[in-house]
Amino acid sequence: MALAWIALFYSIYSAQASVAVAGFSFIATIAAGYMGIGHMDLRQLLTALKPGTDYGAVPEPPPIEMGDA
Repeated sequence: MALAWIALFYSIYSAQASVAVAGFSFIATIAAGYMGIGHMDLRQLLTALKPGTDYGAVPEPPPIEMGDA
């Protein structure tokens, strides 16, 4: 992703419009995919795709222990 930003700024600096459009399109596609799926949905998808005996179930968070303050 960082290389895409570098290529975008360099292409703007050197007046290469086609490279700038391609670089911006790549960045916009990655950002739209991340925002469209959502980072929590993507995390759950990646957890589900990980092989295991629980068939991709999301683990339960640890219980919150309330103590005297």
